[in-house]
Amino acid sequence: MYFDENELFDRREQDGALVDWFCLDMGASQADLAAIPGGPREGLRVILYEDGLEMEAELEYRQEDQLWVGRYIPGTVRDIPYSES
Repeated sequence: MYFDENELFDRREQDGALVDWFCLDMGASQADLAAIPGGPREGLRVILYEDGLEMEAELEYRQEDQLWVGRYIPGTVRDIPYSES
């Protein structure tokens, strides 16, 4: 699922660690959400990606903002090679 790491929605401490939530409101993110069989749901584990990195996250719906966000799962960031076209 595409995301932009500059679209940090929230950062808080949970269980002694900082946890990040990223907005999934960009066009490419919305298209990826729509492509999930049965639609997105709370707690679904997904891979968020952008050029150069990917990470695992759990989906959460923020009702007050009417927005899907991905809660980063610590320890899952991976550098990926930039595609050359």
